[in-house]
Amino acid sequence: MERVGATGKTPDLFELEMWLQSFERFFRVKNQPLSDKEQRSLTLRNWSEELRLVDNVLLRVVQLCASILTEEQVGTSRSTPTSRSCSARPPPRRASASSASPSRTCTCC
Repeated sequence: MERVGATGKTPDLFELEMWLQSFERFFRVKNQPLSDKEQRSLTLRNWSEELRLVDNVLLRVVQLCASILTEEQVGTSRSTPTSRSCSARPPPRRASASSASPSRTCTCC
């Protein structure tokens, strides 16, 4: 937080926090303005309008993250190993697959 304050990115950090908190509230069905009839048929509802909003907010969140983090910080966080191991699993082998080991699905290990 001190680094962010020193670089003058505090407003971006607060906006990022606001968007992330709004996601938490937005995805609660009880917060959606739905009639009783609409609530009973949630699985049949077309959520495309809501998904467009989510897409726009995700783009803004990415912009804010890029603004807050410097390239140096991103490079450091990617090269520093974490205390937890990678959970990526190799894809399942098919019966006709060669004996070569399958490649991992991530770039961290």
